[in-house]
Amino acid sequence: MNLKSISEDTYTALRKKCVFPTITKTWINERNAVLTDLASQEVVLCGDGRCDSPGHSAKYCTYTFLDAQSNKVVDFKVVSVTQVSNSNAMELHGFKEALKTIEDDGVHVSTISTDRHPQIVKEMRINNPEKFHEFDPWHVAKGVSKKLTAEAKRRSCEDLGAWIPSIINHLWWCAQNCAEDAVLLKEKWVSVIHHVTNRHDWPGNRHYHCCDHETHFGYDVMVHASMLAALDHNNNVNREQSVGEPKYKTAWSKVHKNFRARPVAVGKDYSYMRVMVADVLSSVNDTRDSGPTQNSACNGSTGKTIQRTNYLTDTSVFPIQVERFMVKLLPCMF
Repeated sequence: MNLKSISEDTYTALRKKCVFPTITKTWINERNAVLTDLASQEVVLCGDGRCDSPGHSAKYCTYTFLDAQSNKVVDFKVVSVTQVSNSNAMELHGFKEALKTIEDDGVHVSTISTDRHPQIVKEMRINNPEKFHEFDPWHVAKGVSKKLTAEAKRRSCEDLGAWIPSIINHLWWCAQNCAEDAVLLKEKWVSVIHHVTNRHDWPGNRHYHCCDHETHFGYDVMVHASMLAALDHNNNVNREQSVGEPKYKTAWSKVHKNFRARPVAVGKDYSYMRVMVADVLSSVNDTRDSGPTQNSACNGSTGKTIQRTNYLTDTSVFPIQVERFMVKLLPCMF
């Protein structure tokens, strides 16, 4: 376009003299405001490190601490590999330096959530025993998912792949509903081995002995339960009001938004079920002689329990996702 531009040297000089100082000033003001908000409370920090490249050849690692309540960055440290013995030691160094800076500025840190980095786990256990150390459920779920995915690639475990999303959802549910009790968390998490085998109650645990969900009914059960409901309705729909002094009961009306009086009818008539009971007993005798018969009422109506979900591109139908820090952190027991 035949337009002149500044040289690389000029760009570098302007960036150093004008841009960088402005960024630094703005960040210091922001950091001071965040620290002021945290000065009078016990703080829960969430920390994680990110390297500039994968593998063991990273040059820089940025370790960041967030406040779990506000989701705001409290502080960070950029560590160069030249500051430590090797690239594997950068995350621990950044963790220690960032935490020290935050505490030196008067913030009382009561709980720290991190990934399961063994060096950081040891650092918390030895040098910070007064602080609660908890694991970020996102990292735990990621690790479990990777291991399950690897196992599902084996020929003998191919069916495991379809279960992985449900297992990970179960892990998030355990983290959200354990009431910060490590024993209850473990019992709920281990119960997944019973869920996948269609067993919904089990003895031996201290707190958690059965599923929290209601009984799951198959398609055929739902069809026949609806048949019974329809029969009960048709045989009792026009019942008379109770004899003697008329009685009424109150019921909430969604239409009128208040309580309404409804007459109390005579008791239900179940005489129609006598014929059904006789048919059932007759069928039992016939089954003993000729073997079970197949009911065709539900044939071809059931589908697979787990099906592939098509990718959706319309953002209007995307569900609201549970954010990472909306879930309680996991007690340090994994």
